[in-house]
Amino acid sequence: MGQSRVVRAVGGDAGVGWALCEVRVFRGSGNLDGGHYHDEVNLKRLKKVLFLTDTHSPYHSTDAYDLIEQVVRVIAFDEVVVGGDFPDFYSISAHSKNPSRAGKFEEEVAVTNALLRRVESWGFSRKHYVMGNHEDRLDRYIHDKAPEMKGIVDCDTLLQLTKHKWAITPYKDHTMIGRLYVTHDVGKAGASAVKDALSSYQDNIVINHLHRISYMVEGNAKGVPHVAACFGWLGDVRQVDYMFRVKANRDWALGFGVGYVRDNGFVYLQPVPIVEGSCCVEGRLFTI
Repeated sequence: MGQSRVVRAVGGDAGVGWALCEVRVFRGSGNLDGGHYHDEVNLKRLKKVLFLTDTHSPYHSTDAYDLIEQVVRVIAFDEVVVGGDFPDFYSISAHSKNPSRAGKFEEEVAVTNALLRRVESWGFSRKHYVMGNHEDRLDRYIHDKAPEMKGIVDCDTLLQLTKHKWAITPYKDHTMIGRLYVTHDVGKAGASAVKDALSSYQDNIVINHLHRISYMVEGNAKGVPHVAACFGWLGDVRQVDYMFRVKANRDWALGFGVGYVRDNGFVYLQPVPIVEGSCCVEGRLFTI
């Protein structure tokens, strides 16, 4: 019988599990739910993925990004996933705009590019960019107001994504991280959107868009569990002018996500809320 230490791990054959702050490490051989323990299985041998949620540059939380930079300087991640709405593109929004807030589009692009280059400097071997509805604002703006620019100006070009080796997923599509689907949204918002995403995919899914931290596991008739998660947002709530502050404070949560990928594609997910200028990753406390 092998020995084990510490641990909380929840998962199943569906491909995704949940590790809050600790992971059970099994040493030796044995049997767990019909499988075998792996010698020296630990976090250092699992591929690590950083999930960056809705950022809404240039209205992002600089404190949140400073905190995440502390995390990645201590904990090495292999891949990063930007889940969409990285730029806000406020100046080309079809919505009514506050004149005191609306700046020049070129300024939004410049700030967003600088932030993306900062993320790239953190040294990921693979980078995934999933387009969101705010990136789609550019396509809609060109479609409605400047059709002559179609095919000449796009997010890839403006944000230099291909140039900097990002794998791009178009809005309304999804990518895969191991056996986990990742998309921006499934056309829903609100408290039930994570459940709707799970219902739509009938599989393990990470969505963005909601600015909420939400996590649920639901099985099917065969008893196979699937997980759906949303990791919050990285914007600055003080710069939000399109909804009541009390609702934003109540529903939205600063945060990001961490994924641990096994060789077989199984992904353990960890939501990381940012609370009082701090977060906890792999048992380490980080503060601004």
